[in-house]
Amino acid sequence: MLNIRLDKNMEKNIDYLAKQAGKTKSEFVRECLAQYIVEYQQPTPWETGEDKFGKYSSGKGNLAQDRKALLKDILEKKQHG
Repeated sequence: MLNIRLDKNMEKNIDYLAKQAGKTKSEFVRECLAQYIVEYQQPTPWETGEDKFGKYSSGKGNLAQDRKALLKDILEKKQHG
């Protein structure tokens, strides 16, 4: 539960707008806060660069784990082929 103190002018505005919307003051404030959070939530680093990641993807999910064996295969193919 959250309790906040508002100046009289802000409380009057909230009361007026809530009545216009046919909601209680609590419902109105909750919806306003939810909308604010959605609009101003910062994207994660992944979301920011998502269109850049995997641009040159090999399609292999094991590159870090099997890097030595994969590099060995590439070098052998270059030597023999």
